[in-house]
Amino acid sequence: MAFDDLRSFLQALDDQGQLLKISEEVNAEPDLAAAANATGRIGDGAPALWFDNIRGFTDARVAMNTIGSWQNHAISLGAAAEYAGEKADRRVYSSLG
Repeated sequence: MAFDDLRSFLQALDDQGQLLKISEEVNAEPDLAAAANATGRIGDGAPALWFDNIRGFTDARVAMNTIGSWQNHAISLGAAAEYAGEKADRRVYSSLG
């Protein structure tokens, strides 16, 4: 695995333009569920989402859709976002033996 922790993976997503940070106050329900549904409809290339202002949860942070696109899968493997899909799959399978 290319990352030791979630923070470094989120930083890599942010560095490659694949993390959308939302600081406006949102409700846990229905806003977070609606955001998850919307990212699924965007299709390939949808960014990960980071919410840091959730009404009623002072210190809560939510990250979602972190590997919801081929680009994010590639980044999770330590590859550039352009290195996605079949190429990323081959890298995983070749590392298995």
